[in-house]
This record gives sequence, C-alpha cells and structure tokens, in this order.
Amino acid sequence: MKKQNIEPDYVVEAPPVRVLVYNLVVGENVRRTVDLSDAFKASIKERGVRVPVIVRRDVMGYMVVVDGQRRVLAARAVGVESVPVVFTEDIGDDADRIVEQLEVNRHREAVSTPDTAEALFQLSKTLTAAQVVKRTGRTREEVKAAAALATKATSEVREAVATMDLVTAAAITDIADGDEKIAAEIAEDIAERPDQVEYILQESRLDQECRRIEQEGITEYEALGYAVNPECRDFPLFGLTASPVTGGDEPPGISIEEHATCEGRAVKLAVLPWIKPLTLSVTHYCVDPQKYGHHDRWPSAGSSSKKAADNDEQAKADVKKVRENNKASDVAEVVRRKFCVGLLAAPPKEAILHAATMIGRFPDLVHQYATLQILDELLPLSKRDVYLHTGASKVAQERILLGFALAIGEKSLPRDFWRTPLTCYAHHRETLQWESAGRLHVERLISWGYQAADVEADWLAGTGVDQGQSTETGLNHSAGESVSEGLDEAAADTQDAVDEEVIP
Repeated sequence: MKKQNIEPDYVVEAPPVRVLVYNLVVGENVRRTVDLSDAFKASIKERGVRVPVIVRRDVMGYMVVVDGQRRVLAARAVGVESVPVVFTEDIGDDADRIVEQLEVNRHREAVSTPDTAEALFQLSKTLTAAQVVKRTGRTREEVKAAAALATKATSEVREAVATMDLVTAAAITDIADGDEKIAAEIAEDIAERPDQVEYILQESRLDQECRRIEQEGITEYEALGYAVNPECRDFPLFGLTASPVTGGDEPPGISIEEHATCEGRAVKLAVLPWIKPLTLSVTHYCVDPQKYGHHDRWPSAGSSSKKAADNDEQAKADVKKVRENNKASDVAEVVRRKFCVGLLAAPPKEAILHAATMIGRFPDLVHQYATLQILDELLPLSKRDVYLHTGASKVAQERILLGFALAIGEKSLPRDFWRTPLTCYAHHRETLQWESAGRLHVERLISWGYQAADVEADWLAGTGVDQGQSTETGLNHSAGESVSEGLDEAAADTQDAVDEEVIP
C-alpha cells in the first residue's frame, strides 16, 4: 500500500540537532504497543536514525517526543546513543498533541485500530464527543466505538481486531467478551466474507446468547443431579414405561416427576433461536433404561427404519443444511428489520410508489395480526399517532404508508422462505401472496442499498435449497399442503417423540 505524505499542522525548527536518546521523554503515543521488529532494529543499528524525531518542550523544559517514538525506542534497544531531533513550536495541550498524532499516523500502516481507539478515548476524557468528532473528523459512532474498544479489549482481542474498522472492532470486542478464540474466529470470518459483516456479527451475538442460556441450564440441572447432554439418543422418557409391556392397553410413559429420583436421569438442552425471547428446550432421558428397570413402551415397533435413516449420510447433510439456512434466516431478519427502521427515519424517493404497490397488490395482508405486530416493531404506535395528527407533514404520512409496506414484506418472509423457489409452492392464496410479496420486498430493499445476506441472495438467484420435502420436519411442502410453523428442530436430533419442558 502506497503511503501518503502529509504535512502536520505544527511547525518545526531547522536544522535538526543531535540529542542523547535517554534525554528524550517518550510520551503516551496513540500506539499502545510499538512493533519493534528485528528488521527495523537491525536497520537502526546499521544506519542510525536518519529521519529526525519531532519533539517539544513541556512546561518543565523536558524534551517530549511528538513524532518518532518508535525510532527512539529502537535506538535505545540497539545501543544508538543519539538521534537527530527538531523542535516544534508549542502545539497546545495534550488534546492537541493527540489530535496531531492521529492525523500523522492515520496514513501509517503500523498504527492499529486499537491504538487509534486508545487515542480517541484519551481525547474523550478532556473533550466532549462533539468536540472529538469536530477535531478528528471521526463520526459519532466511531468515537463511541473507540471508547468501548479502549476499555473492554484485552491484549489478545486487540491483536485479533487490529486491522478492523473501529465500529466492527468494537462490536467484535463486545461479543467476544475477552475470549480471544471467539474474537479471532469472527475476524477470520469477516476477512473471508467482507460483504457480510452485519450478518456475521449478528450471528455471533446469537451464538453467544444461546451459549449463555444453555450454560445457565447446564448449571441448574447439574446441581439437581442430572447428566446433561449425554450420548443417549435412543431413550427419551416418552418411549419408556415403568413396567413390561404384556399386551392390551398401551402403557403410559414415564413422567418427568416419576423419573426425578432415577439415578439414570439426564437431560438434553437446546436453545430454540426462532422463538422470541430465546427459549431453552429441555428433553428428559434415561442414560440406561435396562439398568434402571425401565422398559420399551413400543417393543414391537422396531427401529430398523430409524437406524437406516441415522446411517444415511445424505439425510444428515440435508438436516445440517436446513439448520444452517434457518439460522441464517433468523440472523437476516434482525439485520433486515434494522435496515427497515433506518428507511422509516428517512423515507427514500420511491417510498410512496412502493407502498402503493405492496398495499394495492396484497390488501389481505394489511390488517393481519402478524403484519400489525411487525409494524409495531418497525414503527411503534406512539409514533404513528403523532404522525396522524392534524397537519402531519408529507414525510410523516410517507413513513406510515412505507411502514405498512415494509411490514407486509417482512410478514411474507417466514423463517423457511429460503427453501422454496420463486414461484408458488402451494395452491392456497395466502402462500401465493407470501412468495410474491417477499420477493418484491427484498428486491426493493436491495435497490435502496440493503446488502442482502447470502441466504437471501441465493434464494433470489434460485440457487438455494429447493425442498419439496423438509428433511428436518418431515413435512411435504407440495401443492395443497399447509406449512407448519415453529416446529422443534430437536426432532431432527432425536427423530423420536419426546417429553419436553420449555423454559423461556
């Protein structure tokens, strides 16, 4: 990368003079850590410091390095006794010095994002956020992100986010919460898919929250004496009975309460990300039914077909793909709706035209409960009431109409939208509306600057999973059959009916 030559605002006196390196005070620079590579130190040892160090005198007369800390430290490290320096005229207080260093170092590759964040954070101690924005040219979002990054990032996390922009680095720091491995994984994913930053961050937030909820469940059930998430897929309580099956009436399954004293009690925990708020599903098992006196509730049913399915690698791959795309859909919904809220703050030029198209073509969706729920999320009722007052501006009216249009589009994108082709997949009218409205919605958002998620882009391009048969739920999505929403993905794990308790 070609470096730019810039002229600092401070004025230096010429010619340079030589000063003993240990007479120089290396002040707090915008670089928290200085990279003194072996090659750099070897060059300083062989050739000395050739570019003059910029210094200023403080109120006590000490020579404080303004620019050139790295050269001074390298000279000390390799035994170079003196370096050329030039003095600046007074550049003001510490805030002025940091601003100058930020400007000088902005074009230098060695200055990492955490170093820049540290400098902005130091400025915020003496200046207001508005003053920092004005004097540095940074945005308010960057200044806020800098404070978060400077105060929360560990040295390991700083290394992982060193090349990210301030806002992304701060988001990664918040998500990782000190975990170097998580920060590195997110950074690596972003490097591989730079156009999917918002989705990667949202997916990471979701993963972290799911892990937190699951860990709380693990702690709770282990304290009660349960084995948590054991390898016992074949023994859910629903399929077990306390006494042998001898014919006649079907025996009842073992209840959770009855099994609470069994030494083989166990649970499998899974967070259900499609339920809001996130919900912990708890499935009860026995680790060894025969050992603890339990019996198969349906001994004649056999399990050859299930075992065959378990051994079907293609079926497993299909289930994995369904789960991955459903998760991607959950993440895309959060990012997409955030974009919609931004549109309502400043409606684009084509807002009225789009609203007329969506409301005119899909009037049956306007007053559906799900549509109104989404509208309340995008544009709360309190704001709509204000906009509808007598004398409301044209922009206010546009916001309400656009809000309805966006809510219709969002309602038309169910969690598994990605599994269907862009033509209809069922004959009933509502599904036809879902498909058309969802496509119009996403395409319009893209025209307004929305960066589609990979799962959305594949769906629009017709390269997504076109499943007539859902390997996850076992339901046929062909013409004439309704689509059941909210099915538990845990069924793909157990392939059995199980006793479940759900903890919100």
